[in-house]
Amino acid sequence: MIGARFRAFLRRLALLRRRPELDRELDDELSFHLEMNAAQERAEGASEDEARRAARLRLGNPTRLREESRAVFGFPRLEGLARDASLAARRLRRAPGFTLAATATLAIAIGANAALFALVDAVVLRPFPYPEAHRLVALVEHTRGSRNSIAPANIADYRVKALEALAAWHFTEMDLSEGDRPETLVGHAVAYDFFAVLGKGPTLGRGFLPEEDREGGAKVVILSDGLWRGRFAADSGIVGRTIRLDRLPYQVVGVLPPDFSPPAGMAGRTVSLYVPAAFPAELLASRGDHQTNLVARLRPDASLEQARAEVRTVSERLVRDFPDANRDLSTEVVPLDRDVTRAVRGSLLLLWASVAAVLAIACLNVANLQMVRALSRLREMAITNALGASRARLVAGLLVESLLLAGVGGVLGLALAHGLLSALVALAPPGTPRIEAAALDGRVLGFSLLLTLATGVLFGLLPALTATRSISAGVLQTGGREHSSRTVLRFRGALVTGQVALALVLLLAATLVVRSMHRLNAVALGFETDRVVAARVNLPPLRYPDAVRRLAFFEELERRLLARPGVLAVAFANALPLRGGWATGMVVEGRKPTGPHGSDSADAQAVSRGYFHTLGIPVLRGRGFTEGDREGAPYVGLVNEDFVRLFSPGTSVLGKRFRRGEKAPWIEVVGVVGSLRRDGPDADPTPQIYLPAAQTGSYPVRLADLAVRGNGGQGALAALVRAEVQALDPEQPISHVMSLDEALARGVAPRRFGLALLAGFALTALVLTLVGIYGVAAYSVGQRTPELGVRMALGADGASILRLVVRSVLVQVFAGVAIGLPLALLATRALGGLLFEIAPTDPASFTLVPLLLLAAGLAAALGPARRAARVDPVAALRWE
Repeated sequence: MIGARFRAFLRRLALLRRRPELDRELDDELSFHLEMNAAQERAEGASEDEARRAARLRLGNPTRLREESRAVFGFPRLEGLARDASLAARRLRRAPGFTLAATATLAIAIGANAALFALVDAVVLRPFPYPEAHRLVALVEHTRGSRNSIAPANIADYRVKALEALAAWHFTEMDLSEGDRPETLVGHAVAYDFFAVLGKGPTLGRGFLPEEDREGGAKVVILSDGLWRGRFAADSGIVGRTIRLDRLPYQVVGVLPPDFSPPAGMAGRTVSLYVPAAFPAELLASRGDHQTNLVARLRPDASLEQARAEVRTVSERLVRDFPDANRDLSTEVVPLDRDVTRAVRGSLLLLWASVAAVLAIACLNVANLQMVRALSRLREMAITNALGASRARLVAGLLVESLLLAGVGGVLGLALAHGLLSALVALAPPGTPRIEAAALDGRVLGFSLLLTLATGVLFGLLPALTATRSISAGVLQTGGREHSSRTVLRFRGALVTGQVALALVLLLAATLVVRSMHRLNAVALGFETDRVVAARVNLPPLRYPDAVRRLAFFEELERRLLARPGVLAVAFANALPLRGGWATGMVVEGRKPTGPHGSDSADAQAVSRGYFHTLGIPVLRGRGFTEGDREGAPYVGLVNEDFVRLFSPGTSVLGKRFRRGEKAPWIEVVGVVGSLRRDGPDADPTPQIYLPAAQTGSYPVRLADLAVRGNGGQGALAALVRAEVQALDPEQPISHVMSLDEALARGVAPRRFGLALLAGFALTALVLTLVGIYGVAAYSVGQRTPELGVRMALGADGASILRLVVRSVLVQVFAGVAIGLPLALLATRALGGLLFEIAPTDPASFTLVPLLLLAAGLAAALGPARRAARVDPVAALRWE
């Protein structure tokens, strides 16, 4: 059956090439039958005219016969569609204003949706590029509600039945000193079976061996494709070659394929190399050191819920068996893709929903325009209907015009989406996972095609059905005005109400984010970021094996920099604000610890004498660090005000002592400094302790961060730092070079990104809504001109007519606000991470935005209302 239909289809397709010839043969055959019938009539005694009339009657309608005959060897439905499309194109060319307005509106909406879908698809929806990626999961430990990395000592316990394999990984930074371009690279320290768990490994060479993933194992490295091509010119003989990382020789054992993507990257930087994790024995014995991540693969016959249940049992046992190290521990198993995109998934989906609302508003707007066009053709459609065209045929014709409009808008939208996607990728927060894969590929084009078709149907079908619902002979006499006033005004008013409701939701969301951003920008950090350039100098342990030598390097670097013109202050520390930190347990003398491990905790920093001056942190009481605070002198420290409030309330903290552990030395508090928000304006101040960088025995961390305040620009200061570092050690690279202002901007980048897009969508929605309100008001005045003329003839003045028109518009706006407010109450709860110190149901925003929308609606209605108030009653009645 299917084969016969297919053969018939092929025959019809082949006959299309002979269409002109077949049409001529058909005309000749019809003429032949007509002439034969006429000859027969003449033979029976009829006159020439009577014979031809009788022959035509006997033959039937020649047009219908031609159509029926062509249907045998053609595609009548497709040909009818082509005729409708050609007719629709001619009509649209004759209405350039309408066509331009409709296609521009649709292009903006479809283009924005296509661009944002490309972003969401690459980051959130697209499967990870690993075999059977749906079986990959991440294990995450939580302590007292806070997300932690995994303690390496717990890894063996998590090897449960539901997990086929699991592997550890964590970030590392290593200095590559090959050639004359030393640089600091981001890498992963991974378990030997890391690539086996992911299901994708090196294309050149091999993966790691079990004996290499042990303390004291061979120093080996696997390169990314980008590093192999960029620094080693795609040398096919790289496997087996030795390179220097952190001044130590590492043998290259493999090169990864170009499409390999690590489970997670570091903000703004590419993962370039992989080395064995090789956890030391003391770390594998410490249940409280959370330092790594776990990726695992589910067994083919195991479910995610089964894995969660088994891992939950393990975490409960760890809490029971090791209460000090694992108090309040819970372990979560989540799909790997959800874990990697957790920071951006919610905000991207929210923005996609916002741009979908803009598309809905655009469709409602174009539907309003389509309704006006359909009504202008109501008399034409009534004539066509009287000549035999069905209502379905009329609706199909109007729908073809809508689809043609949507198609043009979709093509223009894709051109707009190309530029918009590039802008979105450039503006996206650094470190957004997989954003480099965002492109207008086949998936996006398919989505855009479906979106264009759906859009054409959405804004075209309702006006077509409404306009053709009550076509009758009376329309030929009234021109459709009665139908318009009775039905269409209600329809267009309902569309405006929907636009107002959607616009209100977007405007409220944007207002909440704007107010939140304003509060975030007003937060005092407690330190100065202006004209401060920071850099990281990771000194390799081979050349700088102890804290004394590292201190000597930084002190000499500080001396050299301060001698350069334009440099105002220099500081160094283990980590500067906005660039990480170090938390330590501690015991305050004379105070019973309240922490979970028999100690309290605070954020700690090892800092130079110039640290507080360089960053503008005030010393409030006591003193800062001096030249005498060196090894051999009594250990001293500074604390901040939050430390005083928490650990020494109501008493002077100066002279008190604390220590970091039972075997650590006592440290005397000699000064109190101002509190600061180390991790940015959205982070709460925490207790801080500061230790002198020159007292190397009081802290276990490594000095690495440098801050320089100067009069020059960022580029000049950065070049100065590089030059002095190279002068001290030609093989020493520096990394993470940026101003503190830039670091601050990166911290709030996700909120700024969401704010910019939401504000843009909300503004677009507002403009489209106001255009819709204006169009409905203007159309209403035009349709009610005779009524307004009668009212004025009976004594109504201009002010009462103005109030009448404005009131009818405001009723629609009020209805939209009434519908939009409960929708906004539900929608704004999804803003979540974009808000700072603003509730999703902020009363001020929920009061101000509806009032502003009502005012905007009033302004849009005033123009048509004023024209109505100036209607000449005589002219209006004459028009009727």
